[in-house]
Amino acid sequence: MQLGARQALPSGLTQLALSLAYSRFLDEYRGSAVVDGDTAELDAFVTQLSLRHYFGAGLAADLALPAGTITVEPGQGEPTRRLSGFGDLELGASYDFAALWGAGGYQPSLTLRAGLGLPTGRQGTLGHEGGSVPPNILAIGFGAYSGSAELRLTQFASRYFGVSPSASVREPFGASESGVTMGGTYLAGLDALVVPTSWLVLGAGGLLQVRTQSDEQEEGRVVNSGGRVVFATGSASVRASEKVAFGIGGRVPLYTDVNGQQLSETYSVYGTLSVSFGGGGGEHGDDDHDHDHGGEDAGEDEDAHAHAHGDGHGDGHGDGHDSAEKPGVGDVADAARGGESFELHRVLAPRKVTVIDFWADWCHSCKHIDARLKQLAAQHADLAVRRVEVPEFDSPVAAQHLKGVSSLPQIWVFDRTGKRRATATSLEALERELGKLLDKPEPHRH
Repeated sequence: MQLGARQALPSGLTQLALSLAYSRFLDEYRGSAVVDGDTAELDAFVTQLSLRHYFGAGLAADLALPAGTITVEPGQGEPTRRLSGFGDLELGASYDFAALWGAGGYQPSLTLRAGLGLPTGRQGTLGHEGGSVPPNILAIGFGAYSGSAELRLTQFASRYFGVSPSASVREPFGASESGVTMGGTYLAGLDALVVPTSWLVLGAGGLLQVRTQSDEQEEGRVVNSGGRVVFATGSASVRASEKVAFGIGGRVPLYTDVNGQQLSETYSVYGTLSVSFGGGGGEHGDDDHDHDHGGEDAGEDEDAHAHAHGDGHGDGHGDGHDSAEKPGVGDVADAARGGESFELHRVLAPRKVTVIDFWADWCHSCKHIDARLKQLAAQHADLAVRRVEVPEFDSPVAAQHLKGVSSLPQIWVFDRTGKRRATATSLEALERELGKLLDKPEPHRH
């Protein structure tokens, strides 16, 4: 899941993810009623390898290849059935509309994704008329060309809490080689997100899954196919390092109503490991809205997501308001921490170009700007950098200095006379403004 409402949009970032999902089917339903007696047992293992690249400006492309095994124990002396193979290879593209209104802070992230499935999936049939198990279709993918679309909103109300509603559809365009046209899948979900620390994201919510009935070319409508299930879902995602993240989660059905008689899901669990590459640069455009961008983790199927969250502004912050000039370091110091406010005239460095860097540990792009400012301060003795932490936009420092602002980074640039010359929201704009000031000699004073 992309946390675009807490981090800037990724750019130049590539992510490789591996996920493993296990589903257990023990309950047999006729409509919404549980069928008593001995039933078959079904286990489904699906592994998915996915690759996603963020081009910047909200655009991304992805590729996913699932493979799995479905094992059925019919019972009553019938032999074990097994279906193994690849699922449908899927190509996708997505766009985050936050590129239009600016990402970061408490700005919403609204992502639209479209996908094309290729007919690499496998299908089989469980049971037969008069047998102990009614005839059900087993499938790893549609085994046919298919299309999918997903719309997901992520909105944070505070530093620690957000919500993420989503809706998606997946439909086959025709029959598989076995002559079966699988029913479409429609999903609608709502997740509550809790971020207790910068490296942990917890999610809990509900998911409605609707599947339409399948058709066979020779026998027509498959009676025992399709239905509606309401799930309770939960997840936990951990950012292990700058480039590595992993997540676990699961779901259990709260309500089941199937067509005909079917084996139905009892529970599912999943785990995901994601590795990111690149993403060091940002995507820039309009100086007031574009940001240096960090990364998100990808690699999900219908309900298995891996989250990534920024791990802070990095070390190197001072513990006071005084200058920290040292050989090879430069004049870099904290002006305020923890959302506390400050008096502007006290932090401006006399006869120096002063940069006030408003940052937060959830702002990934702030890290790149911080690293660049350290380099510039070490190279220019006439540059002073003052950091100001803004953990929330209702903190005292935001109320006094950032009224009407809802995204980071925000960097104020002052000349040697203490006059504010610019406000930059991207590394490109910051370097351009500093280039104008640092190249100028100090004004003559009488």
